Amino acid sequence: MKSYTLLLAGLILAGCDGGGGSANDLGGDPDIPLTTVGNEYSAFVTIGGVNSGANFQTVKIIQSDAGVVTVKLVVDLTNVNPLYKAFIPADRLDANGNVNTELKFKATSEGLQDYFYGGGDLSKPFTIVKHDWGVGESWTFTTSDGQTVTRAVTQKTGVDDWPLGFLLIKATEVTETDSAVPGVQKVLFRTNHRFGLVYVEYQLVGGTIVKISLIPPATL
Repeated sequence: MKSYTLLLAGLILAGCDGGGGSANDLGGDPDIPLTTVGNEYSAFVTIGGVNSGANFQTVKIIQSDAGVVTVKLVVDLTNVNPLYKAFIPADRLDANGNVNTELKFKATSEGLQDYFYGGGDLSKPFTIVKHDWGVGESWTFTTSDGQTVTRAVTQKTGVDDWPLGFLLIKATEVTETDSAVPGVQKVLFRTNHRFGLVYVEYQLVGGTIVKISLIPPATL
C-alpha cells in the first residue's frame, strides 16, 4: 500500500503516463526564495485528530536545479502507531526503522508540481497549482493503467484568512479526486504564491482524515 508514501510526498510540497496537456507544463522563474538550498521546514501531522507521533527531524532542501528541488526527509517513527508504520515502503526506512529518504518537487514563480504519480520521473510531472488559476480550473493526470486523476481549484478567497504560524496568508485550495492511491479517497492541498505548499489533507477510505501542516523557513 502506497498511501503513506503519498503522505510523505505531500510534505513539500505507480508508474504513470503523463496527461493533462499544457496544464502539466510549468514555466516561470525558478530562482525564487522557496527553492533555496538549505531551506528547512517544520511539519506537524495528525491522524483522526490525534498527534501522529511522527517526529520530523529533517525536512531540508539539499539540491536545486532549474526549480526542481531535492528534499531530505528524516522522520523518527518511534512513537507512531505500528499500524501506520507498516504501510511505509522498506526502501524509505533506515536500519532503525525510521524514514530516511529524498523527495523531489518543482517550484517556480508560476506554480508547484510533484512527481509522485510519475514514480519520481521528472518527465512526468503533475501540477499541484498555478498561482494565477481561479476557482473552477481543473486538470488531469492519466495513470499507466488508464485511471484519470483530477485536480481542481476549489477555493480562493483572495484574503489573508489561512493560519500559518502567527500569520494569516492568502491560500488557494486544490482538491484531488479519484486518487490512484489505495486507501485514499480525496486529497486537499493549500498553497500560497510565496510560501508554496502549506497544508495537505488526506481523506482515507473509512473516514479517517490525515492532516499535514507545513511551516516554511522564517527567511521567506
